[in-house]
Amino acid sequence: MQYLSLCLVGIVLVGCAGLATNESEAERGDRQVAVDTHTLLAEVALERQQFATAADELMQAALISENPSLAERTTRLAHQLELTELGLRAADRWNALAPEDERPFWFSGVFETRSNRLTRAITEFEAFITAIGDPSTGLALVLEALATEPYADAATAIMQSLTEAFPGTAAGHYALARLALRSGDFELALDNAGQLGIVILQFTRHGEAGEVVDR
Repeated sequence: MQYLSLCLVGIVLVGCAGLATNESEAERGDRQVAVDTHTLLAEVALERQQFATAADELMQAALISENPSLAERTTRLAHQLELTELGLRAADRWNALAPEDERPFWFSGVFETRSNRLTRAITEFEAFITAIGDPSTGLALVLEALATEPYADAATAIMQSLTEAFPGTAAGHYALARLALRSGDFELALDNAGQLGIVILQFTRHGEAGEVVDR
């Protein structure tokens, strides 16, 4: 636990800039003091290995600050400590402050999976993949999230829905085959392994045709 404490201290030992610009100088100063106070209390709690308290203090700082990096740190801390509901609040705050960043959707998908709210998890992961703009990369990153979670059946159901939403990718069939095998659904695993082979064969043939054209 001491190692975890030392690792997590680094999450809060960063300045919290980027406060609202439409405030007076005095108001900005008061806001910064509040942010710094909560951040300091989070640091103290981490030193005492009071991890839930630390995450709550960091969340309070993230709600006051306009800096998305603080909400990101809170989200990552909640993810590491498996504080699901707090993590969802932090990810929502991160998304509100940095709507162009796709990563909050990834974390929200993980938190919703842990809460067994599969429809919401699918929605968050779909938003993540859409924001990335590359289904293959997005599905591979979702697999990275789901493969380490203990909810094998839920993970398989989520990936099955995602491969239907983003069809025809080798990454999707590979991810679903892996997760289905892990959950004991061997028929689904074999089916997607076969689909993976078809996609790879089509890609190979397309590449060979391209080489002929180039010649």
